[in-house]
Amino acid sequence: MKLAIAYNKEKDTVFQKFENAEYFKLYEIDGGEIDYTEIVGTMGKTKNEIVEFLLFLEADVVICGDISAVSEQQILDEGILLYKNCSGKTEKIFKEFSDGTLLDQ
Repeated sequence: MKLAIAYNKEKDTVFQKFENAEYFKLYEIDGGEIDYTEIVGTMGKTKNEIVEFLLFLEADVVICGDISAVSEQQILDEGILLYKNCSGKTEKIFKEFSDGTLLDQ
């Protein structure tokens, strides 16, 4: 499973505006264990290209802060699980996700 968190690289937190995210922190998870993590730049993708970029990365789950209704629908239409309106340090958010306690707000 691949998990992509919209990432604020300077603060190591969830980036709060999905469409403006310049980075995503990717987690490859196998059997509940992290195989690897990677910080991936969006390479200047526009807000209309971000979902396509996540498909290219083969993301199964996306975690972000605020997201527009259009982007949310695009993600859901592609069958990607979405957790929105999340905030805090990425390691805390990942732990909540893996523990099954992360709430989509």
